[in-house]
Amino acid sequence: MEGPRHPDHRWFRWAVLGAILVGIAVAIPFYFWIVRSFRFTSLDEGVRTQLAALKMDHDATSVIERRWVAEGFGTGYLQAPVGPMACPPAAASSPPHERSAAQQAFVALEETDPDGRIERLAPISDANPSNLLVALIYGTALVKADRMAEGEQIIGRALGQTNEDESIIDAAKRPGTPLDLGNDRVATVIYLHHALGVAGLSQSGSTPPWRPLKNVIGSVRHLSRKSLIGSSRDPAVSGKLLIPAPGCGAGVDALSSYDLFNNLIVGYVRGKFVGNESERQKEFYRDRKTYPSAVHRLLLLQRDRAGTEWKDESALWALSNAEQVLDLRTPDDARLNFNIIQLLDWWTADERCRTCPAEILQGVHTMKGVLLQNAIRRHNVPQEQQAEFARGITRMLADSNIERARLEADAETIRGWLSNPRQAQTLADLFVADRARAAFPGWVVQPEQAEEPPYEKLGTRADAWRAAAQSDFAAAVAKWSSERPAVEKKQTLIAIRQMLGWTKAPDEVKAVEKSFGWGSRLSIFLAASHLFWALVAAVLGLIVWTAIVTVLVQVHERRSLHTSFYNIEFDYLRSTDRTSHSGRPRP
Repeated sequence: MEGPRHPDHRWFRWAVLGAILVGIAVAIPFYFWIVRSFRFTSLDEGVRTQLAALKMDHDATSVIERRWVAEGFGTGYLQAPVGPMACPPAAASSPPHERSAAQQAFVALEETDPDGRIERLAPISDANPSNLLVALIYGTALVKADRMAEGEQIIGRALGQTNEDESIIDAAKRPGTPLDLGNDRVATVIYLHHALGVAGLSQSGSTPPWRPLKNVIGSVRHLSRKSLIGSSRDPAVSGKLLIPAPGCGAGVDALSSYDLFNNLIVGYVRGKFVGNESERQKEFYRDRKTYPSAVHRLLLLQRDRAGTEWKDESALWALSNAEQVLDLRTPDDARLNFNIIQLLDWWTADERCRTCPAEILQGVHTMKGVLLQNAIRRHNVPQEQQAEFARGITRMLADSNIERARLEADAETIRGWLSNPRQAQTLADLFVADRARAAFPGWVVQPEQAEEPPYEKLGTRADAWRAAAQSDFAAAVAKWSSERPAVEKKQTLIAIRQMLGWTKAPDEVKAVEKSFGWGSRLSIFLAASHLFWALVAAVLGLIVWTAIVTVLVQVHERRSLHTSFYNIEFDYLRSTDRTSHSGRPRP
């Protein structure tokens, strides 16, 4: 027969389990309540309104966005193509002994097949090797057909047999000379040298590419004082000189001074140009300015650092020409802007500008933003360069802190040039990130007013970007709180630390925290710590459980000693007393 069993053993076990649940029910709400009481949402409405209007920096988020374009968005410098073909009226402006050959060349241009056209032009050029207009027509046709070496040879041969181009270039540089870009012979010389430069840039030829481009750019500078024609949406940034093809007149596709400057810069960057002392003195001399631009100051700084060794001299010539372009006004040519941004990036890289003054670097960064905006708005690049331009623009956009919202419509066109869906999505994500950055402060301090987190549309990129945005927002709040009363400052620091969690706090936050003593800093850290309040909640739950169990034990013991135990003993003894040894109950 079994021994006595305590009648309270079942309810006691269930009561202990219930006590555990009560302790948890107390601990969890306490944890969430105390954590919420230190968030940004717990601050006064006036403070939250100010914080919601803060403008975040791009420091941490830009790092994340640059990672999106770290691979697959590399580009080189974009060169301007050969100019448009000359028009038949140009033959009439040729010297009398050259007109017949020029007219034959224009007749050959009527051939629709490119190869057939070149075959018909070849004998005309061979019979008239010094005819500049024929050389321009034939050389342009060869360059357009990607036969660069042949085009360079034909144009170089023609220029080598006459001094007419040198005479025109020299005359253009003399004040008062009656030259005009409408003069077909002047345009022929400019177009020939430009085509020769394009051929030299496209392949390794006998003529350095910067020589022909450098020859005409000086004359164009002087002629531009007479004939400056702008082509831009914004008249404030117009400034390119349009040079109609020989015989074509105004109003049609034309070569521009920006094309010449563009290819000269590209030629210097790709080549190893070395000038003599007189050339250097002339190129790098600058008049003292009352308000010099950041690019102007960068050029002078790098020029002085070059010293007598002239390290990176060719790239310095490129920077000099870029500075001359910018000194007039911001170009409205997307390709030239694109190349100048890359050149400025190169010259301000750490290995070349580690000790450059901060105001120069900031000024150059601002100028790059202006150039980038103009490049996106204009996006006037030929079809064959659109994909490379779009990749480079995406990379530049990720590296900049310009306001992207105003450029989204134009950028959508550029996005269509990206055949890779992942790259196209990256460009779209940059605009999503910019909108999210603007909305992030309001979402943090007033989340009840947003339907979803502003970064949600970033998809798989959302988590990493959100963590970076929290760091940027923390820095902005820290700067704001540095001028606030101590109590308000402490509340915002706690909210910042709680939002960041284990993420490293930006320097701005640490600087504000240093204004408090070590005891206050410890209290800020503990108040913001989720782990600390989790431990506090656990201890509170344990205390509640211990108190309940203590009461249960006391009740259990009282029932056992004063009630239940005696009844059990009495019932047991009576049952054993009424049972005989034979197993029959007693009477």
